[in-house]
Amino acid sequence: MKKNKTKNKSDSFCAMLCRCPMRNLAVSIVVSPIIIYGVLLVAKLFGAHYTMSHGDTFIIWLLMAILINLNLKK
Repeated sequence: MKKNKTKNKSDSFCAMLCRCPMRNLAVSIVVSPIIIYGVLLVAKLFGAHYTMSHGDTFIIWLLMAILINLNLKK
C-alpha cells in the first residue's frame, strides 16, 4: 500500500512538472505582445512613430517570450 501512495505522489509530481513549463510558455506568449504594444503605445504618446513589418513583430514577439520565460524560472 505504501508503494501505491508513493507512486501516486510521484505521478502527480511528474504531471505538475509537465504542466508548469506549458503554463510558463503560454503566459510568456500571451504577455509578450502586450508588453510590445504597450511600449509602442507609450512611444507613440511621446511623438515617435514606428512601423514594424510582420517579420520584425514576430522576431520581437519571440525574443520577448524567451525573456519573460527566463524571468518566470527565477
